Amino acid sequence: MGSSSFLYRLAGHTDTVTEVAFNPAASQLITATLDGKLQLFVAE
Repeated sequence: MGSSSFLYRLAGHTDTVTEVAFNPAASQLITATLDGKLQLFVAE
């Protein structure tokens, strides 16, 4: 088994991230936190 490392750090949330979903067709990642906030990230 290989070692792991961070490739990218997604900044923006100040609370614990509880859910992550990825849409490969649109290169989008959406995250949700305990405080009910959502954040959309778009890969460039």
